[in-house]
This record gives sequence, structure tokens and C-alpha cells, in this order.
Amino acid sequence: MQIIANGINGNYLDNYLNNAPEEIEWVKAAVAYADNFTEEKLIKFCTDREIPLIFYGRMDYSCPVVVSVLEKFLQLGPAYTCKLIKNFFHPKVLWFEGHGAYI
Repeated sequence: MQIIANGINGNYLDNYLNNAPEEIEWVKAAVAYADNFTEEKLIKFCTDREIPLIFYGRMDYSCPVVVSVLEKFLQLGPAYTCKLIKNFFHPKVLWFEGHGAYI
């Protein structure tokens, strides 16, 4: 097990993605806000390794999932799914099947 506590221990999610093991079967992400990190790191991580991704994001008037992320999911095939949950949805969970979770 690895503790990712960002500035507290100098171990960031980005570090994990750069050194993740090969045995990850799929990724499920439930994150209220999706921005450049989601697009440039998480989606890229999954597409580069051909790992299926199911993403759950929040949908409301503030547009917490940026348009570029939505467009990216529209361009990708059925192995990459974006589901939007209305209003009171604010998780921060990434599940790397076969390896672990980031909460």
C-alpha cells in the first residue's frame, strides 16, 4: 500500500500515474470537478495504456466538468465512459482495479 498525501509526504497522484504497475485492468473515477488534470493526466494515462475508464462527474450550473473533458469522452470509444451526476455529488475516489484506490 502507498499513502499519497501530496505535500505532506511528497507523494502525489501524478507520481503514481507516472509509475503505475501494468496490471491495472480498468479505472473508475468519481470526482466532482474535472479539469485539465483529468484530461491531461487521468484520461491520457488510461488511453496510453488502453485501460478502460468509467468517469463520474458532477453536473450543475457551475459546469464542474469542463467542456474539453466532455469533448474528449465523445471522441473516445466505448471503453471510455463519462457519466454526469446532478447536483449534490462531491466524491474524490479513483479505483485502479487490480491494484488499489486513491481516496
